[in-house]
Amino acid sequence: MLIDTLLMLAVLTLPLLAGAFMVWFMSTGRGNPAPTQDEIETYKKNQSNNA
Repeated sequence: MLIDTLLMLAVLTLPLLAGAFMVWFMSTGRGNPAPTQDEIETYKKNQSNNA
């Protein structure tokens, strides 16, 4: 009975911990954001024009 209760608590707590970790991970991001598709296409056009 005690093992079942602990297992249920662990199963219910894991998604909460994962969500908290995801929020922490996303809020502490470093560096520049990934370029958008438009920025990538503009960069490729500029590279082909310069070559």
